[in-house]
Amino acid sequence: MMGDLNPVSIFLVQSLAFSEDVTVVVIWFMLLKIRIVLLFGFAAFSLPNALNGSILEIIN
Repeated sequence: MMGDLNPVSIFLVQSLAFSEDVTVVVIWFMLLKIRIVLLFGFAAFSLPNALNGSILEIIN
């Protein structure tokens, strides 16, 4: 019959859908990690400069 599906075909389609979901999750976490690194990297460079400027103003 044409309506019957092969169990192997069903498994392959489900595996493909699962692998696409995993890929989306991995990409999402990588983008999140990049944003966090950029945020903390920017804060790490800007905070010491801000502190140095305020300390110099207090000293002068």
